[in-house]
Amino acid sequence: MYSLGVLTLSSTLLMGCGSDKEEPKNDSQKVTSEVKKEEPVATESYKNDDKKIEMEWREYHSPLLLAFSKTMKDFSKQFLDAGQDPTLVKTKEWQDKVGTLLGEMTYEVRELKGYTGQIPKGFEEIHANLTLSMNEYQYVVDNMPAAVALLVVGGDTSLLDKCTDKLVKGTEKMNKANELLDKVNAK
Repeated sequence: MYSLGVLTLSSTLLMGCGSDKEEPKNDSQKVTSEVKKEEPVATESYKNDDKKIEMEWREYHSPLLLAFSKTMKDFSKQFLDAGQDPTLVKTKEWQDKVGTLLGEMTYEVRELKGYTGQIPKGFEEIHANLTLSMNEYQYVVDNMPAAVALLVVGGDTSLLDKCTDKLVKGTEKMNKANELLDKVNAK
């Protein structure tokens, strides 16, 4: 859609620029004429810069968000399975799976929080909600190993409950970012 818009805009800019146009008669007409010709080009360049910034943002975030989504799905499955069979949390296999998933989450959260590029126009609130969600997930990454250890050793669920609360809040912020992104994409 963007390419068609650029093509249309480019075609519009080129219309009437043939060599049969009358030349300006004096220097002030030349300056005015030259300024008017350059304004659309500057606007087009500006739009291209905005689109480039948007594409860079999308290209950076898309693969990370896809990986994060898969990690979170697998992470949730481990805890759903443990909810069905609480003895799983004491098995090395379950603990290793959760540890591996926490390692993946650590990387993905760090990378998503660490974006250093420009935020595209119209994406400020999307990016803010994404960052807020990653802050919530950071708490989970930092505290889940201790929460699992407390659960396994003494049956204490207080830290696990806090981690669950942070997962819910992170998901709410992520859903808000998705909702806003859907609106931007619909334009």
